[in-house]
Amino acid sequence: MKFLTSNNRIKRWTWTTMLLAATTVGMFSCSDSENDVTPEEEEVETAQLVAFNKNTPNGTIYYMAAYERLPDRLDASQAVELGTEVRTDAFDEHAFTFNPNAGTITKWEFNKVTLEPRPIGILSIASVGFSGNINTKAFVSETQAYVFNLNEGTAVKWNPQSMEITEKITFQANPLVGVHPNGQTDEWAVFTDNAYVKGENIIIPIAFSLSRVCCDVQQPGANIAVFNINDNTIKYNQDQRSFANGGRFIFDENENMYVLPERYNPFVNAFYGQNKTNLFTYLKIDDNGGIDPNFGFKLDEALPDITMEWDPMFVRDNKLVTSYFDNTAFQFTSWDTRYDIFSKEGRTVAIDLDTKTVEPFDGYINEGYPTGYVVATIDGVNYHSGIVNSNGVWSASLQRENSFGNHTDLTFNEGGYIRTYAKLW
Repeated sequence: MKFLTSNNRIKRWTWTTMLLAATTVGMFSCSDSENDVTPEEEEVETAQLVAFNKNTPNGTIYYMAAYERLPDRLDASQAVELGTEVRTDAFDEHAFTFNPNAGTITKWEFNKVTLEPRPIGILSIASVGFSGNINTKAFVSETQAYVFNLNEGTAVKWNPQSMEITEKITFQANPLVGVHPNGQTDEWAVFTDNAYVKGENIIIPIAFSLSRVCCDVQQPGANIAVFNINDNTIKYNQDQRSFANGGRFIFDENENMYVLPERYNPFVNAFYGQNKTNLFTYLKIDDNGGIDPNFGFKLDEALPDITMEWDPMFVRDNKLVTSYFDNTAFQFTSWDTRYDIFSKEGRTVAIDLDTKTVEPFDGYINEGYPTGYVVATIDGVNYHSGIVNSNGVWSASLQRENSFGNHTDLTFNEGGYIRTYAKLW
């Protein structure tokens, strides 16, 4: 299938260029005539936002672009270069970029005819003393959004429409932060990017890391934070049936949330020299952030030969779709050789959560992608990113799910991942 670009309407705009242009007052004026449409100009009917990165010798660089029709391949020269570690979200026909290094949030609008982007507001979270990762974020409404720092027990409430900070909130920091586990010199710290709005609650799956080994060894127990937007209170839920959870949820077709085991849990036994047996347990979360005591799915009971789970994707028709490595592909022999697993070949399967029946899932493999993850769910349709490692180069596709196990390729990013996909209008 071939997709045409929007007449090459996207120009190359570097983040540095945009900041220089933003020094003029008119750049941030919503009444600027630059984005006005004259009667003879035709507005695009639909606009799609894609945020992606490219792995370069100078590090991972993040980009953003809007398209009327997606191109066959994403071209960094036709996108906004955002820099390193910059994440992108879309809300209310705008893009918002989050720069953790500068502590800023930038709001972007797109020309209705050309889809050229321009920044129309910059909000400094650092100006109110908020530090650390600003990627744990949630949009509640046109005028209400949040960023969280669970390590320090702070949040900033801000208005996406006016780009103003409306409140700095303090609450109990996660009580496990700063703990030295098993006599180690490192302290636990929250390491998570995702937050989910459910009614009056913002639910955050908490992944922990140690400074010495980054994300490889996690805090024991599944950990969930639940922030109430009505009274600014937070509570922390924990469940020891899972050794540790990852920093995101997966969903089924009814929007039920599943907290997944942390990918690097199998490293724990090599790190501690122990034999943990709850490394692959899935739990279920209700809309209030509670952990269902009656649901606990042990992946290793369905896959007794599993060495490491790679990418859980979604649940459909009560079947979990995930990818993993088995003990014929890789076995841990020492802590220092743990990353050898990433050069091995994994498998993707669908597992019935009741019967634990396993069947191959070739929705990605048929198209050349051994694994993937859900980038977005729009109007009940899942959009996945299939990942392939070719000669040591990680690349990714964007795919639309047509039915269970059947997908259509939309675009491809060579040398990097696809981080965000959204419909602007």
